[in-house]
Amino acid sequence: MKDEVLKKEELIKIIKSLVAEQIEAYVRKHEEKMKEFSLLERIIRVEEELKAQREMDKRFESVEKRLLFLQWFMAGGFTLISVLITIINFLK
Repeated sequence: MKDEVLKKEELIKIIKSLVAEQIEAYVRKHEEKMKEFSLLERIIRVEEELKAQREMDKRFESVEKRLLFLQWFMAGGFTLISVLITIINFLK
């Protein structure tokens, strides 16, 4: 009977160590997957930010074109008005 108790205790120790090893291996395996998942998540966020940055650049370019057009239009208008004022003053 004492031998049976010792065998049971030895079996319990062996089973506990095997279970602990298996759990440790499982955790290690899934830790790597979680790291990969985290990395993929970061990559996706960076790509989204780059896309948003490109869209903002396009908006700024379109605003810049509008402002440049307005600048030339105003300069042309002032030039035309100056020329007309000069001609009117010359004809008087």
